[in-house]
Amino acid sequence: MAALCDDVRQELKGKVSLMGIFSRFLVTDFSQPMPPFRIFAKLGFEGEGDHQIVVELRSAEGQRIFQIRGVAHVETRDQVTNLYTADINLGMDSLKLPRPGGYEFAFLSDSQTFHVLPFEAEVLRPPLVQ
Repeated sequence: MAALCDDVRQELKGKVSLMGIFSRFLVTDFSQPMPPFRIFAKLGFEGEGDHQIVVELRSAEGQRIFQIRGVAHVETRDQVTNLYTADINLGMDSLKLPRPGGYEFAFLSDSQTFHVLPFEAEVLRPPLVQ
């Protein structure tokens, strides 16, 4: 699972709370950075150990805007899913989107896309004054 949110909080006893989950940005000026936000994902793997992870920001048409690479080290099997899980908590500061439209964060491991998190960026129009 994956979500865009305003904040991610680590709770007691291992719980994670996601604050302000959203899937749409309302943008007044695309030349300015978006407000800070977080990408949270819980990823599951069939085997323990180190797994190469790539998070790509792409336009809805598939154009790659940027990529973040990392390694997830997993050792403990989740008793419910029977998978080895890793939490990804990425802070996004100063992200600029080139234009309004559809986008997605794609999560890849071993060159295979295993989850896509779509979102929209729309122009925020000022209210009409009568």
